[in-house]
Amino acid sequence: MYTGRHRSLKLLANAGNGHPPRRFYAWKTNPAYEAEAQPTVISKNRSKTLRTRQYGNRSLPLPPLMDPLAIAGKQRNKQMKARVKEEDKLSEFQQKLRLNPYAHALATSIRQCRLTRALLPSHFLIPFAASIPAPDEQRKPSLVPALRKKVQGKSYITGTREVLENISGKKGKWQVLLFEHVTKPAVMALGRELSHKDWAWDGNTPEVVLEQLRGSVVDCLERCLGGEGREALLVEMPEDGQVERDDLACILVSGSAAPASKSASLPEYNLKALLAPEQLERFMQDSHRKALVKHKSTCFAMTALEKLRNYVQGNEKDRSS
Repeated sequence: MYTGRHRSLKLLANAGNGHPPRRFYAWKTNPAYEAEAQPTVISKNRSKTLRTRQYGNRSLPLPPLMDPLAIAGKQRNKQMKARVKEEDKLSEFQQKLRLNPYAHALATSIRQCRLTRALLPSHFLIPFAASIPAPDEQRKPSLVPALRKKVQGKSYITGTREVLENISGKKGKWQVLLFEHVTKPAVMALGRELSHKDWAWDGNTPEVVLEQLRGSVVDCLERCLGGEGREALLVEMPEDGQVERDDLACILVSGSAAPASKSASLPEYNLKALLAPEQLERFMQDSHRKALVKHKSTCFAMTALEKLRNYVQGNEKDRSS
């Protein structure tokens, strides 16, 4: 039902626009009706908001666009959760393991050496993957070191330079690294079967592996230098070798330096025997002794140093010279 007053107002509003008069109901303009709020209740499982009805009829749920519970549920998934530091979740023992490079080395995936058939953590092995030539390249597919590549189809061998020089020096001995898991990507890319004679091996592979291992060490030590808001984790050591700090992880030397009594329990790495001269100058400069402070970045640096030292010196007993 509509009133004459409302009808007259509507007619006046449309008179100047050339529109025909439309029916104008009182419930659309009556403020008393709009102010009348419909009572609501929450369902028993507290998942919906129900609108109560007159005369005892069953309550009906509100549409999701109008339901406060549904709206709050959508917003809940968009709210940022408070970030919890990783250290806060770890126990005291787990925090020690987190800063232990030997624990990180032993926790790497177990793989089999193709030469000795030994099952070892991949930290102690050197991975190789297939290098597939492009369609316009006139070369054979080859095996290349994959230390810094995330590729599928890897073959592993004991991570010492002595082993790599041994298989590189003897004709065809490197073919022990070839098996179906490694050759399958090349077969699928070239569209034909490949025999061992169809593969190539670079005789300079031991030197290539050395450069890649040195590159990993350099990258890790660069992050320990500090700068740009980062803490300097590579600190100077006194020339007499006396250690007065308890937060050191290892000692770095640039030659034959006698270890101090207090640092006898700390690992010591001779960078002169591990890095190239220009790399040694970058980190040691004019100092003969430096140390790395215990930190997550330091742990990665020590893991890379251990892998490089194992490759260069192999199973030598005296690894500090």
